[in-house]
Amino acid sequence: MVEWDKVWAPDVLQEMRAGGELLDLDLRSRSEGGDWVSCHAHSLIMALVSPVLRRMIAWERAKASATPGVLTLELEEVDSEVVGAFVEFVYSGSVSLALDIRPLFALGQLADRLDVEPLQRAVAAQVQELLMRLMRRRTARLQFVESGSRGSSSRIRSGASLSMRSA
Repeated sequence: MVEWDKVWAPDVLQEMRAGGELLDLDLRSRSEGGDWVSCHAHSLIMALVSPVLRRMIAWERAKASATPGVLTLELEEVDSEVVGAFVEFVYSGSVSLALDIRPLFALGQLADRLDVEPLQRAVAAQVQELLMRLMRRRTARLQFVESGSRGSSSRIRSGASLSMRSA
């Protein structure tokens, strides 16, 4: 028996999506300005990663059985950048998102809502990393204030920040 490590290469899926090949799902969400933004994907891939999307896609396909074509799912409560990050993660296994708690929290909420465990774990790891960075900065800031108040008259004003490189 011949066994394959992978049936397809992930970069082929990314190429197909980037080239618009066989895209049959339109995930629509609102931008910060309130406009609808479309994020195109393959319904089969989305159904594979999310049991919730699988049920939604099956339900919508059953309703629209007479009209094949692109299926549209509206995710009204989710920001379009978060939906884009979710789709990026599904196709590439990683996501480039500002290391900020708000978008991470929103992405985590979407991962929970759609029951995508690998994304839930990835977001949890990023939140933990962000919290560690914040703790290191706060500790460094406190040490700087303490050492500055002992031997000199200079003080750090409330709200001032000490920029540090992250490890």
